[in-house]
Amino acid sequence: MGKSGRGLSLAFFFIFTFFPPLFFPLAADDGGGLVTGGFPVITRLDSRDTGFAQFIADVEHNRMRLFGREREIPFAFGEFLTVYQYTPVNGENIFTLAARCNIPYAAIASLNRLDNPVMLDAGMPLLLPSCPGIFLPALPRSDFENLLAAARISSRDNEAAQINVNRRGGEPETFYFFPGADFNSTERIFFLNTGFRFPLRN
Repeated sequence: MGKSGRGLSLAFFFIFTFFPPLFFPLAADDGGGLVTGGFPVITRLDSRDTGFAQFIADVEHNRMRLFGREREIPFAFGEFLTVYQYTPVNGENIFTLAARCNIPYAAIASLNRLDNPVMLDAGMPLLLPSCPGIFLPALPRSDFENLLAAARISSRDNEAAQINVNRRGGEPETFYFFPGADFNSTERIFFLNTGFRFPLRN
């Protein structure tokens, strides 16, 4: 892969859903399992922070790829996706983070499995993806994630890359990554209104 040294080998592993499938080597521990490790860390959202500067460069690169993807072999985006870790401080919320990171809040929310804005707390480690898109869990566990799945399940095999996320202290989670996707109007309203339930009632 073209971005070794940016945290991909330890924290993020990719298995594409396209045919023929592309497999990237997985690191293994002595027991044969996947090695879990740290994501590249952003200490502060400041251009003087090395991690943040690299993150912004990755985001700009992937936005350019999204803009020109009709002229490329479809969806090599999983290969170029890097995930960083950042811990929000008091006064930051998902909207200020999205604006500062130049990443739609839909990408941050779906990767971190946030069903609404109030689920993000200061001091809670957060994963920041370097590419806009929707991360659909393979096993939805909430009304909001079921809503995301209902809108995308039919196109999952053709439009998404399957990825496994190894969070420290947790089980690996499988997501379907839809590069460049965003919440639709119903999902956006659902996300912003914590009282909504799925299926929606008239």
